[in-house]
Amino acid sequence: MEVSSSYSSCSWSSLPDELLELILNRLNNVLDIFRCLHVCSSWRLVATQCDVLTGAQQINLPKAQDCWICNSNNNGWLLTISSLSFPYKVNLWNLISRNEIFLPSASKFPIFQCQRIQGFIKRCIISLSPSDPNCTVLVIFGIDSERKLAFCRPGDGEWKVLQDQVELSFVDIMFYEGQFYATDIRGKIYTCELGPNPKIIIAIEPPAQLYQTRQNYLVESAAGDFLMFCKNWDWIDDDDEYVEVEDYIAISFEVYKVDLGTREWRKLENLGDEALFIGCNGRITASASTGNSGTAFSRGNCIYIINNSIEVNPDDDFEFKHASIYELESRSTKRLRTSETSTS
Repeated sequence: MEVSSSYSSCSWSSLPDELLELILNRLNNVLDIFRCLHVCSSWRLVATQCDVLTGAQQINLPKAQDCWICNSNNNGWLLTISSLSFPYKVNLWNLISRNEIFLPSASKFPIFQCQRIQGFIKRCIISLSPSDPNCTVLVIFGIDSERKLAFCRPGDGEWKVLQDQVELSFVDIMFYEGQFYATDIRGKIYTCELGPNPKIIIAIEPPAQLYQTRQNYLVESAAGDFLMFCKNWDWIDDDDEYVEVEDYIAISFEVYKVDLGTREWRKLENLGDEALFIGCNGRITASASTGNSGTAFSRGNCIYIINNSIEVNPDDDFEFKHASIYELESRSTKRLRTSETSTS
């Protein structure tokens, strides 16, 4: 049977919004909706309104069973570490495409302690899609206050540790304008040179007040600016023995725009319509009008904190009861969810 030219020229992006909405609302798997978000712009607009995305959702990841998961902040790629047995395999797995890239195992780090495999890799950043032969994977690894930098490329047999890290402990890393950057517990920013003799070089010293912060995050804004979010907390005196531990903590943030050329720091009082989402091992910025994945958020100039605690215990389940929002304008924190729901 001959197919008419008008029919053959149709594409999936031309489906009527009403029909697409009926189809997507029959899906009950959040990951399926996320995959639809990446089909095209018209699907993204419809998928963000699906009922399944209402509220916090538990996502089951069969591929990541018995694994420690670390977000790579790059188009759905997650770093997984098998926690079952030696040599503790390390992979990059894409929850959208389900592609998997094998990396050197955790036992191939020069410093490795199998007693603390969960949380052994604290941060992961990739320079390009792992399917690109030029992709580089940079991680923060180690335990407690001894967290160092190492890198590899898909196909390598071991992790390479950067030189000149004595007495340094790193808290965050970022790939920005073709270069890897790292920051330590004092707020110093370093460039990571990953040539034949990999090493770190101090790029910029922080203002004196940053030496008092508890946690620093490197973030690229939607406008392409290099930002540092500095998190502080203070203990609140309260004689009520029934108040939960996290209720004794007062969270505050300061945000700085860093000019790497002039080495200047400028404190920002307002993020505009942008919001920052911080989890136990990752962070991402999104716009209150249209987010990075096409999702519209109702609040800008805010910081969403998932698991609002001083230090995440890797042996504990991730609990949504710690989710809160920090408003930069009022400099106040509000609890978003108090249930005991946990994700696997």
